Amino acid sequence: MKGFYLLIIAMATLGAVHGEQFVHLESEEVMEIDCPVEACHAISKLGYAGDWICLEDGSKWQVAHGDQPGVLMWSVGDVIYITPSDSTLCGHEYLLVNDTKRTVVYANRLVKPASFGPYSKFVTAIDRQSDKILLSDGTWWTVLPGEESSWLRWEENHTVIIGVNNGFDREQYPFILINVGIDVFDLGLDERVLAKLDHEL
Repeated sequence: MKGFYLLIIAMATLGAVHGEQFVHLESEEVMEIDCPVEACHAISKLGYAGDWICLEDGSKWQVAHGDQPGVLMWSVGDVIYITPSDSTLCGHEYLLVNDTKRTVVYANRLVKPASFGPYSKFVTAIDRQSDKILLSDGTWWTVLPGEESSWLRWEENHTVIIGVNNGFDREQYPFILINVGIDVFDLGLDERVLAKLDHEL
């Protein structure tokens, strides 16, 4: 499995550019989405009806009903990016961006990543004075200044999913950090902040 994930990272590294175009098959809308390689994920399992997707970190995502036929064309190993949905009408919080198939679907998170799993990331240190967060993979992230109220409840060992910011201030803060560890009952009450990768240990 480790070799499989390294292969996915290598594939994403070769193809990762900013402002790529993807198609939402149901609406035929073309979307321009940035895909920094540090935020890539990989499909590990797919629902037979295209109704759900599992990623390499163990997280499970419910696909919007109208998008499920499109997911039937997706495959295990496809490179995936997660970005917030800008649609208030569809009732789904995120877009799953398939970098391999060049298509997107609307989705909600159903299940957290595996706690302390081999591909999960979690908070190991927080420096609130400098707006920095250290994750378990050795990466330091700087949170958008002025967002202190958005991560007051963040603590060490909280599980985090790295996604893509395709909205406000995305050039300077191209990522989102999605904290799924605050909600112990996993009711989908995630908190997210805009962030940039500061440095790696």
